[in-house]
Amino acid sequence: MENELVIGTNKHVLDAKCNLVRFVQQTLNPATTLEKKKVLRAKLYDLYKYNLGFEIKPLRGGLNEEQSEIMFSFHHINKSKPEEEYNFILVLNGEKYNVKLCTPQIKGIPELLVELNETNDLSAFVIQVRRNFCAIANT
Repeated sequence: MENELVIGTNKHVLDAKCNLVRFVQQTLNPATTLEKKKVLRAKLYDLYKYNLGFEIKPLRGGLNEEQSEIMFSFHHINKSKPEEEYNFILVLNGEKYNVKLCTPQIKGIPELLVELNETNDLSAFVIQVRRNFCAIANT
């Protein structure tokens, strides 16, 4: 099972992370064919969506447009209601990020946006928003 994603219980998290790293490396490898990259990306998308409960949906605009909107959705946040959705819409206007909508509302978004706009570290921003969702869901 060379290209099979395996996600199990908590004791298999390290193996899952290694598999994820391998898939990302294969996807980024210039020698990998375009067709194989599409298959690998689809598997990564499924991993994030179904196992991690994370999905990214473009809503408006694109790479070459002045303004774009993207919805980041999370599940598996509330331990008692894993299917409950938590999300936010991130707007990129020129070179400045803003949050259009955050459901449920969380504290600290303005401070996180200042840091995002200074560092351009989108992954750190998304991770911190998810942590804030977890904090309010499981209190």
